[in-house]
Amino acid sequence: MNHQVERFVAVILSGFLLLYTAFQIHRYFYAPYTVEAAFNYTVSDSAEVTGIIIREEQVIEDRLQGNISYLCQDGTKVSEDLEIAEIYATSQDMNTQRRIRLIEQEIEGLREASDGQAASYGNAETITRKINGVINDIVEVTSKGMVGEMPQHRLALTELMNQKMIVTGKRQNYDARISYLESEKEKLASQMSQPYQTYTSPQAGYFVRLTDGYEDRLNPETMTQLSVKDYEQMIGSKVLSSDQYVGKIITDHNWYYAALVNEETLEKFKIGDTVKLNFNLYNLNNIPFTVDSVLQDDSSENAIVFLKGNYVLSQLTAVRNPSADVIFQSYTGIKVKSSAVRYEGQTKGVYIIENDTIKFRTINTIYETEDFVLCGGNPDMERPLKLFDQVIVEGTDLKDGKSVNS
Repeated sequence: MNHQVERFVAVILSGFLLLYTAFQIHRYFYAPYTVEAAFNYTVSDSAEVTGIIIREEQVIEDRLQGNISYLCQDGTKVSEDLEIAEIYATSQDMNTQRRIRLIEQEIEGLREASDGQAASYGNAETITRKINGVINDIVEVTSKGMVGEMPQHRLALTELMNQKMIVTGKRQNYDARISYLESEKEKLASQMSQPYQTYTSPQAGYFVRLTDGYEDRLNPETMTQLSVKDYEQMIGSKVLSSDQYVGKIITDHNWYYAALVNEETLEKFKIGDTVKLNFNLYNLNNIPFTVDSVLQDDSSENAIVFLKGNYVLSQLTAVRNPSADVIFQSYTGIKVKSSAVRYEGQTKGVYIIENDTIKFRTINTIYETEDFVLCGGNPDMERPLKLFDQVIVEGTDLKDGKSVNS
């Protein structure tokens, strides 16, 4: 009989121990609250549009005959009569002249370095800093694949190295090298089959190498004379660039982006408002434009919104109909899930966990969706939500000051 009692007591104790162990395991691993860190977030009221660029442009009427070497990149600001291109009889002549120019640049750099003989040795430290700066520039342009900028950096580095040799006394002058280069230059000049022809800018503006046939049809004076259907066809067409002319000059820094929009999107545009455009394909963001005017007619259910800008963007000077994102307004604040929003009396806020204690934090909603809210700063608020607070997004029986273990 005593043996049976002992077995019964042992079973009871074992069961109690198992239940207690299970409770502790559950208590350790089970979290009655789900939390997420509060973090900054930006949301934009935007619309994706297609459109076409309208500018004041003048085609350089000279037709290309021969091998052309441009002296200016697209979007370069030029003055009237500035040399913009050279025409050579043969490609060999063009390559020879490029070599002559490189020699001329080296000669000029060597002469400048030689003029520094009287400089004090203290300049060596300054030159070293400049050398390090150019090396950093070379690393940057290499990482970005901007190989077109490499020659100018190479030339700058060579000149600085030559200057350092002079100011540190390792070289007295570069007379021998200059004499050799002068003879090489004369030898190359004698190999030219005939002199090259130089083209200059007919007026001040921004130079572009290619034309596309829209220069006369699309300009600020005639842009409202076209129908919405006309714009739809131009925006949807493939633009074919031509190199039959020397190029063109954009004669005004003011230009327009004619955006094709539907009726719903049109309601967001207000004449005189400022919007920002992102030309994502060209990595151009937050470019300000003014809503200038709207074109509507019976030719289409859509409308054309003329957006006026005054930033000359070299990446777009040779582009005609890029797509863009129109940003009407942006909101930045601390993002929390909508399920986290609670009230203590009439005060709106969220509960957070801090040092194993539940605490109430007030919020000021500046933007709201079904899934989340953005909270803005308000210096008059008591106990406001802060960045990286651990916000409770799921949980019940929440109370300010309550321990999470109770």
